[in-house]
This record gives sequence, C-alpha cells and structure tokens, in this order.
Amino acid sequence: MDGTARNPRKLGDRVKHYWLAQRMAKRTGVDLNAAATSGDLSQDDWSNVVTRCQGCAWTEGCQKFLGQTDAVLQPIPATCENSQTLKHLKFKQRT
Repeated sequence: MDGTARNPRKLGDRVKHYWLAQRMAKRTGVDLNAAATSGDLSQDDWSNVVTRCQGCAWTEGCQKFLGQTDAVLQPIPATCENSQTLKHLKFKQRT
C-alpha cells in the first residue's frame, strides 16, 4: 500500500437517512413515489439512494438545508451525494 488509502466512511443510521433522502427529494421537487411507480426508480436504485445518503459527509449541512422553514422549492445541492440521481429524476418528471 502507498499509505494513501483511507478508511471507508462509517454509514449512518439507515432509517434516519431514508427520511433525509425523502425530505431532500421533496424539498427539491422530486417525487420519489412517482419515480418508483413509473419505473424510473427501481428498488435497487432506491436502496442505493439511501446507502449514498448514509455515507454522505454533508449530513450536518443537509439537515440545516432541510430545516429551513422556507416552503419554496430549492435547487438540488451539489454537495448532496444523490444530486445526480435527483437531477435525473427531476428531469424525467418534467418531460
């Protein structure tokens, strides 16, 4: 080993991150239920969304972002580990 290997990040609580992912989707205008119903989000994809959220280093910032009382839809933060998935689903839901 060259000494640059890092320990993998410990995954957070699955239930907590399930709800964070749900809230992030809603806050940014993505309907995960509609995506699952339409086939745009498979069960494996949904599981991967939660797992990525569990390993995200931005959990504290995410909680602050989601804790804002402003009801206006927000852009998907680039710091979110699921930003690409959410952007893809948002695009699919607009077309």
